[in-house]
Amino acid sequence: MNKISIIIPVYNSERYLKKCLDSILNQTYKNLEIILIDDGSEDGSLKIMNEYKKNDKRIKIIKKNNSGVSSSRNIGIKNSTGEFITFIDSDDAIDMRYFEKTMKYFNDTEIDIVCTNYNYDYNGNLKRNRNFVSGKVSNIIALNPASNYYITTVWGKIFKSDIIKSLKFDEKIFYSEDTLFYTEALLKAKNIFFLNEFLYNYFINENGAMKNKDLKKYSTDLLARYKILKIYKQNNLPKNIIKNAEIYLLHSYVNIAFLAKQQNYKLQLNLDKKSLLKLSLILSFWGSKFIKTKDKVKLLYIIIRGDTIEKNWDNNVS
Repeated sequence: MNKISIIIPVYNSERYLKKCLDSILNQTYKNLEIILIDDGSEDGSLKIMNEYKKNDKRIKIIKKNNSGVSSSRNIGIKNSTGEFITFIDSDDAIDMRYFEKTMKYFNDTEIDIVCTNYNYDYNGNLKRNRNFVSGKVSNIIALNPASNYYITTVWGKIFKSDIIKSLKFDEKIFYSEDTLFYTEALLKAKNIFFLNEFLYNYFINENGAMKNKDLKKYSTDLLARYKILKIYKQNNLPKNIIKNAEIYLLHSYVNIAFLAKQQNYKLQLNLDKKSLLKLSLILSFWGSKFIKTKDKVKLLYIIIRGDTIEKNWDNNVS
C-alpha cells in the first residue's frame, strides 16, 4: 500500500479543523502522512492540532510565521515522504472512502493525477459541482478552459509525487495560485483520471464574499492568468486552447475592474489594456459558452464606462 502525503495549511481554522481531521483519520485507506502547516494561527487551531497528534502518530506539525497558503504548501511538499501527494484545505472534508476509491486508478501506469468531483458546502448544505464522464483524459484536454474537465484547484486531486516535487507555488500570487501550479503539473503529466464521484466537500464561507476581498491581493489573479497564457504559448498548445486562455485572462480583468469600480478603489495593475480589450477578444468573450451572462454584462459596463479603466486604474506595464 503506497503512502499518501496529505498537505493541510492551517490558519485560524479552529471552527472547522476537527471536522476536517476526523474525515481524514477515519479513512478506510490507512497509509497516510498528515502534514499540518500552522501558518501563524492566532486562535485555538494549534491546540487542536497538538491534541490530534497525541492520538495519531501519522500527524506531523510544522509551525511558521504567517506568510500565506502558497508558502505553507511549498513547505508541505518539501517535507513530504509519500509516493503520492494531495492537498486538503483545513475547512474542507472528504468522504471516508476518498483514498480507497481513487488510488486504484494509479494501477494504470499512464495515470499521473486522479481528480474526483466535489460538493460545495454552504454551512452544511451540500450542492454538487457539474457532472462529467469518468475516464482517462489527456493533459491537453484538461488544460482547455472550455473543457468540462477544466477543474483547476489543487484540492480534490491526488498527484504522483514525482510529478510535483520539483514544482513550487508562486508565493507572490494570492488568487489562482493553485491554477498556475496545476497548469505546470498538467504539463508534466501524461494523463489524468477524472472520477465523477462527489468525494470532496469544499466549504464556502458566506462571509468571505467577493466584495470583502482584499483587491490588492485579488488582483494577483490577473498576474496568474498572464503567466498561464505565457506557459500555453511557450508549450505550443493548440490555437483554440490559447484563445480560451486569453478569454479567461479578460474574464479576470473584467471581474477586478468591476469590483474596483464598485468599491471606488484605486488599484495599480500591470496590464496592456489595448491588447487586452481588442475587438476580436471581446467578441470571443461575448460568444463564449463558459463565460456567464452576468460577466458579459460586466464587460459591457466597463466598455461603456471608460472612466472605470482610465481614472481608477494605473496601467504602467513592467
